[in-house]
Amino acid sequence: MIDEISKPHYRRDTLERLSLSGICRATGVSLRWLLNFIAELYDTLPDDLFAQPPQRTTAHVRVLRLEAEADEMWSLVSSKANKHWIWIAMDTATKRVIAFYVGDRS
Repeated sequence: MIDEISKPHYRRDTLERLSLSGICRATGVSLRWLLNFIAELYDTLPDDLFAQPPQRTTAHVRVLRLEAEADEMWSLVSSKANKHWIWIAMDTATKRVIAFYVGDRS
């Protein structure tokens, strides 16, 4: 059983963009346990992260605007007939993800 003291190490490892199988090999935990741990972390997040657009002001006029760029990519899931598209919208100034959608191309 994993004690509460070592859990921050697993959280840090997942934030370091290490592969899940690599974390399992290095720490000796099962992939099922690690996936359940990640699911528990995800459940603790608020539903709305309250993302705010960056404040852009000038000396005379305050103009609020959001410049965004969109990108798409696709991937096959299980077979060539099962294409899934990922659409991502990002703020051009901060490169923060504003929104994303996963689904068909329609």
